[in-house]
Amino acid sequence: MKILFIAPPNFRFREVTYQNLSLGPAYLAAVLRKHHDVIVYDAEAPSKAEVDGFKHDYTSYEYLITSHDKYLAGLNDESHPVWREIAGVINDFSPDIIGLSTMTPSYPAALVIARLAKRISPAKVIIGGVHATTLPEETAWQENIDIVVRGEAEETMVELVACLEQGGDLSSVKGLTYKQDGRLVNTPPRNFISDLNKLPFPIKDVLFPERFSSSHFINIIAGRGCPHNCYFCANHSLWGAHRIRSLDNIWEELNYLYNKYDRTIMFWDDNLTVSKKLLFALCDRMKKETPDILWRGESRVDTLTPETLIAMKEAGCWDVKLGIESGSDKILAYMNKKLTVKKVMDCAEMILKTGIQFSVNFMYGLPEETWDDLMATLDLIKRIPANSIAVSKFIPLPGTKLYDDVMELGLIKDRPPRYEHLDLYSTHYYYPRHVAKDKFQEFIYEINRVVDEKNKRTRIGPPKRKQIN
Repeated sequence: MKILFIAPPNFRFREVTYQNLSLGPAYLAAVLRKHHDVIVYDAEAPSKAEVDGFKHDYTSYEYLITSHDKYLAGLNDESHPVWREIAGVINDFSPDIIGLSTMTPSYPAALVIARLAKRISPAKVIIGGVHATTLPEETAWQENIDIVVRGEAEETMVELVACLEQGGDLSSVKGLTYKQDGRLVNTPPRNFISDLNKLPFPIKDVLFPERFSSSHFINIIAGRGCPHNCYFCANHSLWGAHRIRSLDNIWEELNYLYNKYDRTIMFWDDNLTVSKKLLFALCDRMKKETPDILWRGESRVDTLTPETLIAMKEAGCWDVKLGIESGSDKILAYMNKKLTVKKVMDCAEMILKTGIQFSVNFMYGLPEETWDDLMATLDLIKRIPANSIAVSKFIPLPGTKLYDDVMELGLIKDRPPRYEHLDLYSTHYYYPRHVAKDKFQEFIYEINRVVDEKNKRTRIGPPKRKQIN
């Protein structure tokens, strides 16, 4: 069968370059390609002509906070060049199946793709990802969606495609939600994949390869899931328990990326440093076999130690990304981060002593934040000696405790929500219950101004690579 995976656009409508090649469709394409004709199309990736006309990039927060109207205009204009391109790809490839993998912010665009597809193609439209997994029945009722794949999708997609190809009974495939005779069918849930080593490596060849540089293909995950339970994160809904690959399996993929694409690697795990045993073994191997590698990854304040940082530094780690989220101990507890500001600053000092840079994420606009809490976050942003800072306005994501809280409090009255406004830069919904809306809007401009100015001073990028004789 011919299968077309499409990553829906979002930032492209805002006229900024924002390219993080999704590993979800890449894994699915890898398991299906042995027996089927499969293409991965990242519709978020702009053409060179588009990029030449862009005036901003995704790091310009002062621009991005004004970008939502452009996104809405593009979303609602089916004559937009992006939609015409997508329709052209569907026409040219003539797929039997169109696969859409979405998070909540990309869900509205996925529905537009489904609508366009049904006008021009007989293909089955299948949707998965964290949004569809957390709201499978609501998603399946959408007119142009044929099948929802819940949870981890590799094994489900292999069985589903075979079933469709043979005209079989969908009810025999675990992990599906779909419409049948005017009612919804939920097949039994599928167990999570216990042995990640049996999965093929995600493919990195994509439609319009000229739109990508080698740096877009150097992302790797050592495992899936996270053992922690932050109340704003929907990780558990999609991945379940934390599972890791073997050292040899990780190393085989890493070595391939290192030799084929770039000697700078990005680990996309939510927390690479959970397993000390794996981390030390991986660092030791990189130190011995790829001594000129540079890499970065995400961690948590409470999983870093001087010993792990030294090992990481010696193995080529140049940057550690930390989710700090707030400068208020009260809000950190509200998020279930299990951190304090003191622990954050102690960790920052410990990292800098090793010579590794670190970057941080902050979040603001939660229901229980007060003005003092917001000021505490702004103060910590100014004080923390991070190389790079990212900030985002809180989005209540389906599948999280805070989403349930927001709905219970009536802060979103639409049922279902208008998902085009569950967006980092929309002002349609308002969540902070203890801060006036106009005052909060002033804070948004100020925090983004401060972050932009600080990043211009502190971002220095990776160090020079070691020279290997």
